[in-house]
Amino acid sequence: MIGVVLVTHGRLAVEFRSALEHVVGPQGQIEAVTIGPDDDVEERRKDMVKHLHKVLEEHRTAVRNIRRDGNDAIKKAMKDKKITEDDEKRAMDEIQKLTDDEIKKMEDMSKGKEKEVMEIK
Repeated sequence: MIGVVLVTHGRLAVEFRSALEHVVGPQGQIEAVTIGPDDDVEERRKDMVKHLHKVLEEHRTAVRNIRRDGNDAIKKAMKDKKITEDDEKRAMDEIQKLTDDEIKKMEDMSKGKEKEVMEIK
């Protein structure tokens, strides 16, 4: 579950993505941002942040899907009487804690990257 925002001058990012998809198939977690010589740099930075947020949301969705699958497995184990109600509650609480921690880490990384992108150097 890796997201990539590829930023280049000219159309290199778009061409790179096309070549990659030609070899390995469609890639949903790659966003291409191109910077032209006459582009407004501030606008390009905002585009990068927009794509960063899109990748972050895809990752949040993936983590939530994993949580759902885990919860479903726990409910099935409970239904099959393989675990107790207390075990079910503890396991679901632990899955929620892991989900929250992982999403927080991703959001913190995203905020740091956003700050880095928007800084004028």
